[in-house]
Amino acid sequence: MWTVCYPFLRWCPGGAGLLLRQKLYPCFFAACGRKVLFGRFINIRNPGKIHIGDNVVINDNVTLDAGDCTGQGPAITLEDMVFIGSGSTLRVKEGKIVFRPGSSVGSFCLVEATGIITIGEDVLLAAFCRIGYYPGQDSQRHNGPAAGEAAGDISIMPGCWLGVRSSLLPGVVVGEGTIVGAHAAVRNSLPSFAVAVGTPAEVIRNRFA
Repeated sequence: MWTVCYPFLRWCPGGAGLLLRQKLYPCFFAACGRKVLFGRFINIRNPGKIHIGDNVVINDNVTLDAGDCTGQGPAITLEDMVFIGSGSTLRVKEGKIVFRPGSSVGSFCLVEATGIITIGEDVLLAAFCRIGYYPGQDSQRHNGPAAGEAAGDISIMPGCWLGVRSSLLPGVVVGEGTIVGAHAAVRNSLPSFAVAVGTPAEVIRNRFA
């Protein structure tokens, strides 16, 4: 049924399309909460490994790619009140991606998991952010993964803000309430309540100093 309905539903325009997707898409996911809004031309791979909470918004042209995950539990989890901006991609190669309640992703972001990526509550990612692998990363790391983190894991703690076109390498932790400036490249873990800018990102001050 998925292969028959999906091409029509992803194309269907206007209020009718919005209503049909809201009513029918939840049937295909492993779990889907109430009042979830699905935009047009969403690309979905392996929906049986995707969990979606209540009041989630998934905008136009978003890609949700759970990969070839066959293990227990979901590969992609979007908890309550998560917003995914238009043109953004969530892709699992290995591990999983978890968005905690109230987190928001701007347009044309890429979140690509080679381990466990956890986006904390009320985290804001501006447009064009890149979380996870990107070409040349291995030669750019200054230190190893943070203590307790596997090589592919990324943790962004609650209340963080990531500026436009910022990027995070696997193995880093961004502490609670930290602000990462536009175009910054986070190659090493950052403490809580810091302001970090540059490539590689360096702390310039504490938010509450």
